[in-house]
Amino acid sequence: MNAINKTILSIVCLLFFTIGIQSQNTVIDSLKNELSVHAQKDSTRVNLLNELAYVLHDKNLDETIALIDESETITKIIDFDKGHAKSLYIRGLIESNESNYEKAIELFNKALLLNEKLGFENGASDCYTNLGLASYNNFDFNNSIAYYKKSIAIDKNIGQTSATAINLKYIAFSYYDLANYEMAEEYLNYALDINTKYNNRLETASCLKNLGNIHSRKGNYPLSLEYYNKSLSIYKIIKDTAGIATIFNNTGIIYKNYKNYDKALESYQESLKIETQNGNKKNTAVTLN
Repeated sequence: MNAINKTILSIVCLLFFTIGIQSQNTVIDSLKNELSVHAQKDSTRVNLLNELAYVLHDKNLDETIALIDESETITKIIDFDKGHAKSLYIRGLIESNESNYEKAIELFNKALLLNEKLGFENGASDCYTNLGLASYNNFDFNNSIAYYKKSIAIDKNIGQTSATAINLKYIAFSYYDLANYEMAEEYLNYALDINTKYNNRLETASCLKNLGNIHSRKGNYPLSLEYYNKSLSIYKIIKDTAGIATIFNNTGIIYKNYKNYDKALESYQESLKIETQNGNKKNTAVTLN
């Protein structure tokens, strides 16, 4: 790639990154404006507070907690269970982000009870998914699978195919960590079928990558490389540089196991170049190791 093309690619990547930030900032500014206009302590204000808290929960902890505190104060006054369920759910997300998984599970269960009482299936499904994630991160893989399956049952009932595919992938991750590679492969293929059908290229690439991981772990390196290459071709089309870097790193491991050190070094260098450009110091360190 010549210098001009490299410059154009850098500008395009920066443009998409900037647009993403600007779009999110527009949402935040819009919600803050609506809150400033709607001072009445009612369900509308609760929904706005919760919506803004959800957008900010992984960006500004102090502001998120202040928003949730106000939301919960109002929900108690006006007896708005749906709003209370949402605020409990967001508190659960905060605790998960802080790695306080037991507390997160407690909060997600409280939110779940309210959503089930109200018959709010979307809310219940989200709670089950995040109960699964919190359990997974707490190394309780069997319970995580049970929660994901409950979420899938609801998602199928309400026609949430994308959420179904994500939960199927999460189940595969749990089976992978239980060293049950056959079941992991089975569930990843279920997810792959859905994502391929609905042309979700990012999730399709992710499924192919993880199928490559499974076969790498099983020692079937030719099949692993086949899946990695399929994944790489999609990541390149959608310009997902993080995905591309991961594939190069993983193929480097395969070639190293093959004792093809020249190819391994080539793959590692490609991964390192991308991670350095992305400013990802953590993954750069992993590649260097």
